[in-house]
Amino acid sequence: MKLNFHLGVGALAILIASSGATDFYMKGGGNDEASGVSLEQAWRTLERANSAQFAPGDRLLLAAGEIFTGHLAIRGESLAEGGLPPIEVRGFGAGRANIHTPEGSALLFENIGGIVLEDLVISGPGVADTVTVGVHFRNSLPGDVKLSGIRVSGLDVSGFGRAGILIEGAAPDRSRSGFENVEILNTVVHDNFRSGLEFTGVYDGPHPGMCHRNVVVRRCIAHHNSGHSEMRTHSGSGIILADVDGGLVEGCEAYENGALCQAPKGGPVGIWAVVSDRITFRHCLSHHNRTNTLDGGGFDFDIGITNSLMEDCLSHDNDGPGFLLYTYGGAPRLFEKNTIRHCISRNDGQKNDYGGFFIGQHFNPDGVRNIVIEDCRVEITANTVPTRAAITVFGAQDVHFARNEIITTGGVWFVNANDKRDVMSFDDNRFTTTDDAWRLSWAGEIIESVQRWVEALAGDSGD
Repeated sequence: MKLNFHLGVGALAILIASSGATDFYMKGGGNDEASGVSLEQAWRTLERANSAQFAPGDRLLLAAGEIFTGHLAIRGESLAEGGLPPIEVRGFGAGRANIHTPEGSALLFENIGGIVLEDLVISGPGVADTVTVGVHFRNSLPGDVKLSGIRVSGLDVSGFGRAGILIEGAAPDRSRSGFENVEILNTVVHDNFRSGLEFTGVYDGPHPGMCHRNVVVRRCIAHHNSGHSEMRTHSGSGIILADVDGGLVEGCEAYENGALCQAPKGGPVGIWAVVSDRITFRHCLSHHNRTNTLDGGGFDFDIGITNSLMEDCLSHDNDGPGFLLYTYGGAPRLFEKNTIRHCISRNDGQKNDYGGFFIGQHFNPDGVRNIVIEDCRVEITANTVPTRAAITVFGAQDVHFARNEIITTGGVWFVNANDKRDVMSFDDNRFTTTDDAWRLSWAGEIIESVQRWVEALAGDSGD
């Protein structure tokens, strides 16, 4: 089976041809009239590659250190269960090959699985639009189709408006078509506008489940993805997992994202997940992320997150909260059964009343529930908001804090939990202030001593 690379928006033809994998070469001194099947017969342009036919297992090899200008697209259907055998696009030689797109998007893979991208620097026009994408995997097939087998490794992607890398489920019937068995490794996404690396889907609709499953993002960096100043919703996040069943973000870093976001509804976060199940953030670092309005935090489990875990993560010096757990009215899924453990928030919440942990909901009767925060540490100093707290909880049910250490300076409250409907418990936590300003707000009462709070907790529990 042969696949036709095609530049532009036309559909990809799937043609019958001889089997057997072939390497095709591109270099600056190549010849588009040549066969491309050896270094001596290398092609010169992406335009030539787009008009070629490629079989599953073929590789398109771009000379390292050279710049290839233009776009590359594959469109088609995965006809074999579990996806097609891999088609590879990668650099060869010492270093990485460069693809520069002076306008529009760079690489598009639509309705096809089995793609490997390695050792490429991909740069875009640097225009603050909401359309252009550096590397775009898109599944628009109806009927809950999962396309399998994406591996991205060793990429540097910058200068795009919509996203550096976007993995999208976009079925017209709003089914959960998307991708599975996806790996994004050792990749840097930076200086994009709306987001650095993003998985996205339909979020809700007539079909259950998630668009994407079995996703791994490991040892990736997202920085200086600035946000779009004219967007009315969140922009400027580093790494986003949305509509994912079974996702791991491990050993990743996000910093200096979100500086241009001015959205009145929702803001950016360094690393976060939304409308997903069985997500794990592990050994990640998120710091110095920004916002001009809301959020701007380190880590976030947002609406519709279930059965998920953050562990051994460090958040520091963010405008927003270190760790945000949040949902709102009309959310398509419940928010429950999530855990944060062995995590650190240091000097987060530099704007507004954010702190180390910010947990709550607006207008959602189901709320945030069945949450465990254990063996974590918060270090926080005062800003200009007098009611700022290390831990803020509102509209939550069954939130359990165990063996955490909270250290405040400058009059920062330990806890702000004024909603009498909140159901929380505290077990063996340590609260320390460096300036003798022991204070928290509990069910409408300002409490200024450990003993009084012990009494308040005992009263709430009925002891």
